[in-house]
Amino acid sequence: MDAEAVYLFRHAVLRDAAYQLQTPRERARLHGVIVDLCLEIFDDRALAPFASELADHASVAVAHDSCFAQAELRLLKAGSDHELGQFSIERAVSLLDRIAAHPAAPTAEKAEALRLAGVNLVELGRVRQSRERLEQAVELASMGGDAAQRARALSSLASCLREASERGTALELNRRALALAQESGDKGIEATVRGHLALHLEESNQPEEASQHYQQALALRDADSTRMYLGRLLNYGVYLCRNGQLEAGRAHLREAAELAATLGNTMSSCLMAVHMGNQAYTEGDLDTAEHLWHRGAEFARKAGNARLECASFANLATLQRQRGNLDAAEAGLKAALDKSREIGLHADTGSILCNLGLVYLAAGRYAEAEVALSDARDLLRGASENRLVGQVLTGLGNLYSQTDRRAEALQAYTEAHALVAGGGEIVVEGRCLSGLALLQGPDASTHARKALELFRQAGASRDLQSSLDKFRAAGIEVEWPPE
Repeated sequence: MDAEAVYLFRHAVLRDAAYQLQTPRERARLHGVIVDLCLEIFDDRALAPFASELADHASVAVAHDSCFAQAELRLLKAGSDHELGQFSIERAVSLLDRIAAHPAAPTAEKAEALRLAGVNLVELGRVRQSRERLEQAVELASMGGDAAQRARALSSLASCLREASERGTALELNRRALALAQESGDKGIEATVRGHLALHLEESNQPEEASQHYQQALALRDADSTRMYLGRLLNYGVYLCRNGQLEAGRAHLREAAELAATLGNTMSSCLMAVHMGNQAYTEGDLDTAEHLWHRGAEFARKAGNARLECASFANLATLQRQRGNLDAAEAGLKAALDKSREIGLHADTGSILCNLGLVYLAAGRYAEAEVALSDARDLLRGASENRLVGQVLTGLGNLYSQTDRRAEALQAYTEAHALVAGGGEIVVEGRCLSGLALLQGPDASTHARKALELFRQAGASRDLQSSLDKFRAAGIEVEWPPE
């Protein structure tokens, strides 16, 4: 052992021995001296990186002087803010839990700490733990919070329940939260709640009301934080693209991308990359989609967001299916499926199962395709994910068509169309109509034309050309492009 190693070992041992020789009261006093000196010398910004360590000192110092309880709370808040800024969500949640359990913390502060912990646990896919904290936050906010805090807590719980696929309850809670936000007069919270409500309404196939709330939320920009405004801008851009309003949707996505670049926020950059990759994929630009999804996975890893990292890898595997690399697609989707099951979000797992079923279908492995698609359908139905159920049923319709099960194919396409028609999933609606047209044969020009028009609106050039080729091969006369 070299001299430096010997010195370090002995120094640590001597330091520990000296510490143990102090009485508990003297130890507490010394910890308090450290806290006092640091609070006197450093401002909050300089303290932030080691605030959690100082909070531990303050916790011990309370035995010497109870006034250190307030110092501990201040340091716990600074530490949790810093850890969230660094995307160290596990560490942040640990500090927020300490605030919530702190005897000196006011009820309103405990409620907000629990709310923040719950919101960030959702990002990690830990919905059960998130829900426990958010339900406590709602209860505490109702005891010691004003209307604004109650609105914030209710809306956060609603978002958690949406992830848990309790859509009806989530929608009801968000409407209650909006009423409280309006009562409070806090326009920033109103913008947040309207944004959440719009997303829930969109997923519940209520697109007109969703669009109204998106627009009203965006109109409150001056009262909103830049990061929250960015999230709503992104969601509304995706919504417009899904509904065939491509020019307006792309304009919102471009504005969101520019804003994300100025923020330099890893999580915002991740969401931008994933959603813009999705749009590029829909429009048939596979190279751009691949580039963006790789960036999304990288940003998600940096942010510690396992769910978005999993989604990015599942998307990349699906892209391999479009390129005909079925073995690579299968391997990637199976890995994503294992990760998604570990995270525990049924909607994500069902979506990946659906894509795996489509890989088996493309490979002619019909029995495996039917098992995967049927499992996806049952899982998503249980999660009340009607839009995703529509996608799965369309895949089953394709399977039944290819295996000469015409009656089952007709039923699957018809049920899928009933779920997605008018609900903002115009590409899936087009695929349903395309399947129905091919079943009906030469007399199906109305369904065929409508399908092609929906693909055109969505910019889905790959779906449009594929369906057009199939219609012509089946003898379905459809005038395209329209005059």
